[in-house]
Amino acid sequence: MDAAVPGPARLTLAYQHDSGDAYVALGGSAILLEDRDEMRGLWPDRMDALFPPGFADANMIVVRVEVDRIEVHARGVTREPFGHGRTLIERNGAGGWRFVPDF
Repeated sequence: MDAAVPGPARLTLAYQHDSGDAYVALGGSAILLEDRDEMRGLWPDRMDALFPPGFADANMIVVRVEVDRIEVHARGVTREPFGHGRTLIERNGAGGWRFVPDF
């Protein structure tokens, strides 16, 4: 039996408003950043005062997401019925974005 060849790592970041009436989801390729100097450049120095010495260097993980899909829902703004409508845009392959209808 042949082993499946894994595709690129994918990640979805979803954020929902406390009311449940709105959300946004960002999807794309996930890239683990392993360069400590680059990671440290993303960490504000003022944050070091809030953690034990060396904490950030020992525990920081940075994942860069190259977003190629954005989905948004806001009750009363995005298409109904019943508040389930959404707006979806995706990369079009030429560097731009395209709207994807949900009907």
